[in-house]
Formats: sequence, C-alpha cells, structure tokens
Amino acid sequence: MSAPTHARWQALPLVGLLAFWTFGSVAAGAQTGERAERLANRTGPALQALVDDLRFGASEERPIEAWAATDGAWPLPELGADAPPAPEAAGFDLQLLSFAAGETAPAQAWLESLRSHLAPLGPWPYAKTKTILVTPLEGERFATRVRIEWTRSGATDAVLHATFTWDGQEPCRALSGRAETLSLARRTAPLWEERTKGLFAGAGEARDWLSIGGREWSTVLDDAGATAWFGHQGMAVGDVNEDGRPDLYLGMPNGVPNLLLLQQPDGSVRRAPVETSAAWYDDTKGALLVDLDRDGHLDLVAALHHVLVVHRGDGKGRFQVVSALPAPTEAPFYSMAAADVDLDGDLDLYGTRYVRNRYGDSIPIPLEDARNGPSNHLFRNEGSFRFRDVTKASGLDASNQRFSLAASFADYDGDGDPDLYVANDFGRNQLFRNDKGHFQDVAETSGAEDQGAGMGVSWGDVDGDGRQDLLVSNMFSSAGRRIAFQEAFGAGAGLEGVRKHALGNSLLVQSQPGRFANRADDWDLRMGRWAWGSLMLDWNGDGRLDIYAPNGFITGPQKDDL
Repeated sequence: MSAPTHARWQALPLVGLLAFWTFGSVAAGAQTGERAERLANRTGPALQALVDDLRFGASEERPIEAWAATDGAWPLPELGADAPPAPEAAGFDLQLLSFAAGETAPAQAWLESLRSHLAPLGPWPYAKTKTILVTPLEGERFATRVRIEWTRSGATDAVLHATFTWDGQEPCRALSGRAETLSLARRTAPLWEERTKGLFAGAGEARDWLSIGGREWSTVLDDAGATAWFGHQGMAVGDVNEDGRPDLYLGMPNGVPNLLLLQQPDGSVRRAPVETSAAWYDDTKGALLVDLDRDGHLDLVAALHHVLVVHRGDGKGRFQVVSALPAPTEAPFYSMAAADVDLDGDLDLYGTRYVRNRYGDSIPIPLEDARNGPSNHLFRNEGSFRFRDVTKASGLDASNQRFSLAASFADYDGDGDPDLYVANDFGRNQLFRNDKGHFQDVAETSGAEDQGAGMGVSWGDVDGDGRQDLLVSNMFSSAGRRIAFQEAFGAGAGLEGVRKHALGNSLLVQSQPGRFANRADDWDLRMGRWAWGSLMLDWNGDGRLDIYAPNGFITGPQKDDL
C-alpha cells in the first residue's frame, strides 16, 4: 500500500457525540426503572432530529422548532483557554478542543455555532444513538446520558459533551444546551486497505469459509460446542516455514478443518497440505505458535476441547503431534499463554478455561463475582515435549474456579521472572506475582483486580515510565449502564460489581512500582464496545503504543430489545 504524495483533508470514518440530556416525565409521582426506560425510548425522534440537523441543517419540512424550544437559553460554544495539546500521530491531523459557555442565544444560533465546528468533517451517511443513563431530577424531569455516533467506516472523529433539558411534551423538545469539549481527527493519508478476497484467492475453499459469519455457519453445522454462533475459535501468527514471512494458523468450528495459511511473496496466502498442517476437525478455541524444544523452529499448541495438543514443527511448515495435555474435566480450554515461569530455559504453558460445558449452559453464580467455573492449568515443560501439571504446586490453584477468557505473562515487578495476569468474565481478575516459580494472587492489594467482564489482556508501557501497564478489554453496554446506574437499582444489595460489568475497557497504569490505577476514563478508553480481546502495539512506528481490539457480538433481526 502506497501513501499519496499530498495530504488529503478527509474526515475519519466515525464521529462520536457524548451528551447529557434532561427531559420531563409523562406522569407525575414516583418514577420506576420501567418508566425511565420508556422515557429513554421516547427521546429517539428528538435525538434523530438533532443528529440530522447537525449533519445536514434544519429543513422546511422539519425546522429547528421541531425538536428545540425557541425560548431556551443556549450558551454559545467558545474555545476555552484550557484546550489540551493535540498529540502528533502519523496519518492524522488532530484538534482537541475544549469549550467555555459564551453568551446565550436561541437554539438556532447554538446549533449553527456547533455545526460550524463540525463542518470541516463533511456530511455523515449514518448516525446512531445510545442512551447510557437515565436518572430522576426534581419534580417530573429526568436526566439522560446519550452517546451519538456518526459513522462512515469505523474510526472516531469527534466527541462532544452537552447538556440538554426536555419539557416533557410530545414530541420531546430541548430547552437548553452547553457544549463542553470537541475532538476532531482528520485523515491525511490512507491507513488500511481491504484486500482479503485477493489475498485469499489461492487458499481454495478456505476463501469461501472465511467470507461468511456465525449466522451462516449456524445453519449448516450441528450444535455441538455452540461454536457456530459465538465464533470463539483461536488463531496464531508465526513464520512456520522460515521464509521470512509470517503465516497464519486458524482454529475452525466443529466439522470444519483448521487452516494453516502460508504467506506467499506477493502477500497472498495458500493453504498448507491437510496431512501436515494440524487440520483438526474439532472445535479449536485457542492456538499458540512457540518454540517449545529450543530447536529454533516454531511448534504449535492447539486447544481441542479440554486437551492442549502439542505439535512439533520442522521449520518447513509441517507439524506432527508429540503430546497431549488434558485437563481433569471436559470443560474446554479457551486461550493459552507461554513463558519460562521457573527460569529453566524452556517455555511452560498456561491454559484458561471458561465454561464447564458450553457457552450458555454454565450459569455464573453470583453473576458479578462467579466462582463456579472450571479450573485453569499450568503445565511445566520438562523437556522432550514432556509436560507436567503443576497448577497446585505453583500456587495457581488459588481461587481457580473463575470464568477465564485470557491470560498474559509479563515481569511487571522487574524481579526477573514472568508474572501472570488472568482476565475473568463475570468477576474479578487475577494478578499472580511470580516468586521463583511460585505464584501469589496480589490483584486486590495492587489495584489490578478490575472486577467486570474481562475478556482480553495486553501488557505495555503506555506512559513511558519504564513500568508495565495493563489494558483489559471488557464489555461496554449502554443498556447495562442505563439500567444498573439508576438510583433504585439493587439498593442496598451491594451490586457495585454488576455495575462494573457495563463500564467498558480498563487501563491499569502502574503509577508506582507494584501499584495500579485505572486510568481508562482519563484516556477515554472505556468505549470499546463489546471488546473480546486487546492488543497494544506501535502500528505506525511513532514510538507510542496503539490499541487494536476486536469487538462485537451476535446481532439479531429484532430491533426493539435492549
């Protein structure tokens, strides 16, 4: 992919608008969560009108009065003196602005002033609103926090904070608003190019397999493992044939063979022969390419149900099964991590497990702090592809019944041996400090517990202080925030852990040696959608860590649910 010789002032694909809204109730008296939900839904037409007016301008068919009262006092947005400096970023022009409240004006003038700051970004073909919070105010009014996103193809352009009041009429109408902050990012060069179909042209039928999603798979595969719906298969990247180009091993659902895709000189891939490529037809939820016997060639570990199957690699892209590491129960392994935990010179294996039977059948109890999941396991490498389960002996059996989805090793305390962080869904995460091969959970005392919906974990020094920090991907749910943060929700029931499940990603910064603080709000990282994984890497070579996080879940045809 080549960059253009001149900068293109083209707006990035997504604009985010985060707003605080207040609106009137439709009935007097005590307000229940159900009524608050109805009120949140009734703001939809007014919100859409606001979005469309900001995108295209008010029209004769729907003038500004259709959504905004004309007698409101609207402080015009004026640039504040405390605007944070814009960081440099390759391929971007960034403007991070803060606004102060200027003189008041009618809604039309406020809207025009706001639109003038958005005008350089151009029109937006799609917009979506998410109501995050509904709280009662004095009398009959309610306050609602709403996030609005303008979308072109998927990156964030602007964030705007505003406050509005609704008079409780049908349709709802805004009375006042105040702009607070606005961040604009404009693309100056192409970032990525979609080349999937062309690069997979030589992969045979695998190209067709990889071009469909879970909905299609669920119609042609049986229900064993429920993998067709949820897409919990793993992948691993490494140069398995030692030609200097990274290759890709893909786990597939039950009944479809796993794929080893070898990269060609032109960047395309071809499928390796079935007989030598570990083409298992079993559901494979995790995969790992590492050198386990120190011969310089990458070996493969594939998580087939409750067994970690170890394959020796010959450096020519061929694999042979050499050992199998079963868990004591049939709960499947989901992901793996490797490190030399005992400092004997070879890599040991840690496998996480998530549900006792399959997704949807194992019910976490209690939901916010579940301890009825299957056990994770540490296998010590004893050479010649022989491994021994040392979970109990190493201290990793402490609180070892979580719903674990990811784990990662790093020497966060700088004592020379790898420590382990485990991200758990439905509860508290774990940070195991390694002391000469024996582990102790220090998550609570170190501030790294991060109770919530942990699904991914990545280590990296985000602030350049030389200490390892943690990005933990969690579930961001607008419906969850809206319901769980109502004042009446679980009053006196100690449900803070339930609320944390909807907050989104966590950035655990090691502010001082051995102590972590969640800085996700400060760094504006909460909103990662339903983030299954996380990876910190410097993709544009500017010396700073960037974040890549896959996200999403099953999207059904019903539109009127939460």
